[in-house]
Amino acid sequence: MRYRLLRTLTLLAASAVGSVSLQEAAEGRIPITGPTTITAKGHYVVTQNITASGTVVTISADDVDLDLNGFTLEETSLLSPVISGASAERLSIHDGNLVGGRTGVTLARGHNSRLTNLTVLYSVDNGISVTATHDFTIEGCLIEESGAVGISVASQTERGFGVI
Repeated sequence: MRYRLLRTLTLLAASAVGSVSLQEAAEGRIPITGPTTITAKGHYVVTQNITASGTVVTISADDVDLDLNGFTLEETSLLSPVISGASAERLSIHDGNLVGGRTGVTLARGHNSRLTNLTVLYSVDNGISVTATHDFTIEGCLIEESGAVGISVASQTERGFGVI
C-alpha cells in the first residue's frame, strides 16, 4: 500500500513539472521550466514559455543541447541576453523563439556550436552576437526588429564559420 501511494505521488509530481513526456524523460532530456544556469553537459528541453528580467538561460558547460521545443523565452529588462553561452563549446540551441533582451543569443568562445531554427525578435542590440568563436553554424534563423544588426560576428575566422 505504501509503495502504491508513493508511486502515485511521484507520478502526480512528475505530471505537474510541465509537458515533458515519458519519452523525453526516457531520452534523458532535462526539463527547463524557468530561468536557469546550465552547468552540466546534457540534453535540455524547455517545457513552457518563460519570461524573466535578466538572462533566461545561461550556459556555462560544454556539450549542451538546448531544445526550445517551440516555446518562447523573453527577457524584459532589455539589459541582458535572452540566452548566454560564454566559454561553453559544442552548444546546440534550436527550435524556438527569443524575444527582447540586449541580444537574443550571445556566444563568446563557443567553438563548434550551432544555432538552428530560432526566431529572434525585438532585441535592443544584435539579434545574434558571436565573438571569439570558430567553427560555428547559424542556420534557418529569422531575426526581426533588432536595434543594431541581425547577426554580429567578431570571430576567429581563420578557423572558419558558416552562416546559412
